[in-house]
Amino acid sequence: MVWKFCGRLIKPLVYHLSLRTLLTVPFILQLGVVTVVITGLSFRSGKEAVDVLVKQLGRETSDRIAQVLAMELAQPHSVYQTIQGAIDTDQIDIEDFEQLQCYFQRLVKQDNGVDYLLFGRPTGEVLAVQQLANGETVVKVREGSIPERKTYRLDRMCDRQELLSIQPYDTRLKNWYKTAVEKRKPTWSDISISSYPYLNTGEYFLYAKPVTPVARPTGEILGVLGAEISLTYINELLKSLKVSPSGIAFIVDQSGAVVSSSTDELLYQFDQDKPKRVQAIHSNNALIKDTSQYLLHRFDNWQNLSSQKQLLFDRHSQNHLVHIAPLTDNHGLDWLVIVVIPISDFMGPIYTNLSHTLILCLSALLVASLIGSITAQRVINPIKKLSESAKAVAQGEWYNRVTLRRFDELRELADSFNRMADQIQLSFSDLETKNQELERIDRLKDEFLANISYELRTPLNGMIGLAESILETASVKLCEHTQFNLSLIVSSGRRLVNLVNNILDLSRLNYDELTLNCKAVELRAIAEVTLTQCYPLIGTKNIKIKNQIPSDLPLVSADEKRLEQIFYELINNAIKFTDYGCILLIATRVDDYLEITVQDSGIGISEDKIDRIFKPFEQENEQIAQMYGGLGLGLALTKRLIELHGGELHVVSTLGLGSSFIFTLPITDNVNFKESKSQEERISDLTQVSSMAQIWQPTDCQNEKHKILIVDDELTDLQFYTSYLNSGDYGIILAQSGEEALDLLAQGLIPDLMVVDVMMPRMTGYEVTRQVRLTQSPTELPIILLSTNNQVADLVMGLELGANDYLTKPVSKDGFLARVKMHLNLKSLKLENLRLATEVEITSRLQKILLPKTESLPVIEDLEIAGFMETADEVGGDYYDIFLQDQGIIVSIGDVTGHGLESGVLAIMVQTAIRCLSYSQFADIKDFFTILNRTILENIERMNSDKHLTLSLLEYNEGVLRLSGQHESLIIVRSMGEVECIDTLDLGFPIGLDRNVGTFFHQLELALNPGDVAVLYTDGITEAENLDKVHYGIDRLCTMIKSDRHQSADEIKTAIITDLKHYIGTQKIYDDITLVILKRKEIALSEG
Repeated sequence: MVWKFCGRLIKPLVYHLSLRTLLTVPFILQLGVVTVVITGLSFRSGKEAVDVLVKQLGRETSDRIAQVLAMELAQPHSVYQTIQGAIDTDQIDIEDFEQLQCYFQRLVKQDNGVDYLLFGRPTGEVLAVQQLANGETVVKVREGSIPERKTYRLDRMCDRQELLSIQPYDTRLKNWYKTAVEKRKPTWSDISISSYPYLNTGEYFLYAKPVTPVARPTGEILGVLGAEISLTYINELLKSLKVSPSGIAFIVDQSGAVVSSSTDELLYQFDQDKPKRVQAIHSNNALIKDTSQYLLHRFDNWQNLSSQKQLLFDRHSQNHLVHIAPLTDNHGLDWLVIVVIPISDFMGPIYTNLSHTLILCLSALLVASLIGSITAQRVINPIKKLSESAKAVAQGEWYNRVTLRRFDELRELADSFNRMADQIQLSFSDLETKNQELERIDRLKDEFLANISYELRTPLNGMIGLAESILETASVKLCEHTQFNLSLIVSSGRRLVNLVNNILDLSRLNYDELTLNCKAVELRAIAEVTLTQCYPLIGTKNIKIKNQIPSDLPLVSADEKRLEQIFYELINNAIKFTDYGCILLIATRVDDYLEITVQDSGIGISEDKIDRIFKPFEQENEQIAQMYGGLGLGLALTKRLIELHGGELHVVSTLGLGSSFIFTLPITDNVNFKESKSQEERISDLTQVSSMAQIWQPTDCQNEKHKILIVDDELTDLQFYTSYLNSGDYGIILAQSGEEALDLLAQGLIPDLMVVDVMMPRMTGYEVTRQVRLTQSPTELPIILLSTNNQVADLVMGLELGANDYLTKPVSKDGFLARVKMHLNLKSLKLENLRLATEVEITSRLQKILLPKTESLPVIEDLEIAGFMETADEVGGDYYDIFLQDQGIIVSIGDVTGHGLESGVLAIMVQTAIRCLSYSQFADIKDFFTILNRTILENIERMNSDKHLTLSLLEYNEGVLRLSGQHESLIIVRSMGEVECIDTLDLGFPIGLDRNVGTFFHQLELALNPGDVAVLYTDGITEAENLDKVHYGIDRLCTMIKSDRHQSADEIKTAIITDLKHYIGTQKIYDDITLVILKRKEIALSEG
């Protein structure tokens, strides 16, 4: 959304910028943006690198300090372990101060980081040996009960020399002694401040004292060993580390006092002439002070800083990195090493690099601007020349050309422009010539149109005159139908004359050749005459027309015929677009004009389409044109005629409520006028013909063979379609609109065919077809569409919507009747096909009902049974049945002649009869078949059918087969492979063919041994054909049974059917396929 908004703001500005600005400014802006981006990225990356470097430096510095101090501060405890070892091994006697003095002297002179050792006893005595900075050693000793400590210089032989100082001293009162005794383990005492009077410097020094108690195995304290570590040494160590130009490192203990720092400030202050350690938050160094205050403010106290931390804080608008590292050991040391590094110490090169980058980028921007300006100038100058030449050519200076002395794309553009100018000059000349030719052709067209119009009007007027003459002179002798047809000829002829006149008038108006024969005319009389012509146009619409023009209005100056034409077009337009309501004619005087209004209650006109309706061949929109028809000439011609009279025409309309067409005509002062024919006579003449223009309905069609519904809005078309169909045995129903046709269908009308005109108002034939197809298929109700359009797209649209046919007007009588008969015959044929298909479906279902289910086949201990049946494409009359009888089974198999429903019904009768008769236990097979034949024959005669069937019965009981009835041969394949084909021709006679056939039936008894196979079948198998029309045959069937005789009955069945279908392939199956397999089980051999 933001980009779209910015685009809408920038786009108007861009349109007003010069080409020079468009070529230069974007280039400079892009370069400027690139400069800013590169500088910003460079600064950002440098700053990020500095941040990483500073953090890494702070971490490394604090880690290094902690590492070095940890090593240094661990050395006194190592020395203590050495001394403790000497005591434990009796190398020294701590009671002997002289021996201990010499031992301490040797230790302080060693390079072990300890230059001050002392030992204090519980009695208050103390011995301390210190190596001075100049390499000399002094001893500080208190012996005995005198509370004084004397300091002597020691020589190399460990002998005491001159006395340097005497001070009061009691070991038991010292912090370092009490701390060691209290904790009874190696530890650290508080940092102390001391001065050495014997050095005569007056300075004070800060010392950290690691101490450890010396005790007997019993736990008795013998004394305390201690050492002094000068914090000045740590200061020098911190100063030696290069943090950054303004960075510092300092150490504080848990009390917040400064232990050491890399600055030169003193670590103590005097309070009432006594030295006191400096608190970090009161340090004289501003950076230490501010850092400490920041840390205390954030963490409340120093004890909360128990782990490594890295912080960034702002001091005087500058970022400082603070790295905190705890310094601890196993003996109670708890210090904090703090490193503070100002970020600005490392940003100097970054800022320098930034300034250099800016200078370089600005320089590049300046150079690029100069180059862009020069380039733009070189590009723009030729384009300006091209622009000037183009303007000259546009003003008609065809010979203006562009000449550029360069060899680049602009030269090619100039050459292209010159060629274009040559082509435009040539095309313009050719266009002028063609325009003159078109004007000549248009003139010839108008002359041709005028001549054709004159030629058309002559026979049309003659046709109208003859029809009117016949109506006037022979109306008594003519039947109603003929009078109706003559009246249609008159009204249709007048419509054609009106259309020809409109076309001719429009042509005249285009060339200002239409002249008016103006005279004084009475407005109301002309309106009455026109209304009489327009009444037939109302048809079945519920519309009233009221002429409310006063009779006392002044006369108007107008051409009488043209004024009638104006009224006719406006009233006709109102009737066309009004379905119900009222049409009013109103007139009032306005100054020197009469204002006439034709007001309707129709569909109205949208405001933005009002100007369009007055253009020739234009209507409000395409939908209106399709619904109401028309060429769009009437209102255009009416407006031109009114203006030619000196008046004006305008419209006031509300969509959905109606329209008012208002026009003005000038009033005349000439009151002497004479009508060529009285108003009453003209109205009477018009009424005589108009009264007959009512739709003629054909006679009742209830008893006709076929009902045809014709839908057309043209009365003339309805009449001649009716005339065409009157010669046949058709019932005709007429509808003048799509809505009327759909209402008839909704009321229960069931026509056999619909003939529908496509171009109807309000509802087209396409829409009628679509609505009908929602409820009725093309088979149930065929539809023929009629249209004057002969485009392929119209035909395709009609057929896609569900029409059965499409005819183009005008339609010949023979062609129309042929199409009607064809579709009626097709409908009848489709209904017959539907009946046959239903019959086939029922027959197929009947056959499936007859078949025994595999799971319901009888179960015999020593016999396997399998059956199969598949209906043909046209459904034949085969059937088979298997059911139990005593200890055996009965198999019946038959083949009814022919196909279809009768065959299926007959098969059901036979199956039912056989089952019923089998339960009666006939002793003689002849009696069984006699009763069966008589029963079936009587039913066949009752059905008035010529059907009959072949039928065989096969009984099996304990290894014995009894075969009777005439059908296909019984095939028996013995277990050793012998094949026997038992002919049934002498065992019976076709059922249902004759009444007395009982004597023809016999029964044949056969043995079915273990492993033997008996097969019953219908001729649908042996007579099945392959693609070469060769039968499957009984020999192939026997071969298949023989080859698979060792399989089960079901497997033999599957093998035969598979081979049969493979043999048939894609050939059509003409007869049912039926197969029954019986196989006697082989006797199992018992073991040993």
